[in-house]
This record gives sequence, C-alpha cells and structure tokens, in this order.
Amino acid sequence: MISNNTNNQFINSLLKKFLNGQKKDSINQLENYIKNNPRDTKALYNLGVMYQETNNADKAIEKYLKVIKKDKDNWQSLTNLGLQYFKKRMYKKSNKHH
Repeated sequence: MISNNTNNQFINSLLKKFLNGQKKDSINQLENYIKNNPRDTKALYNLGVMYQETNNADKAIEKYLKVIKKDKDNWQSLTNLGLQYFKKRMYKKSNKHH
C-alpha cells in the first residue's frame, strides 16, 4: 500500500506535467492510478479538473459526481459541477450545484 504522502506527490507530479503541456499522458496516468485507488477523492477531483481544462465536460461531470457521492461537502467539486452544467446549458442542474 502506498502512503498518502506518496500519493499526493504522485498526483502533484501529474498536475505539473499536465500544466507543462503533457495533458494526454497525465490524464492517462491518473486514470490508471484511479483504477487501483478508486476511493482517492483528491485524484478523482483532479482528473475532473483535467477533463474540464481539456473541454471534456461529460467526463468532468462524471468525475465530480463520483467525488460528491463519496464526499457530499466537497465544495470544489460542487462548484465545478455547476459550472460544467452551465457550460452545457443545463441551467436547472447548474443552479442545484452552483
């Protein structure tokens, strides 16, 4: 089992790669990580952000919903979910989460 600190370092390294333009590779690595660590809400949230930043609203929404299912008070996922629904012109859902 990998320690929580090691997980955070790994996720942070993927975020840096993503910001430096290695978007597809970072997303693929984080998807694989989540397959082995499905309860890691920080990883799910960050994958949602990566999808959001690459204009993949449907996948971003999917990840934010998973985070909220595990942590209903995760305000960052709630806010981003509302924004994604707004972008898709799903205003009633957007108001519910924003």
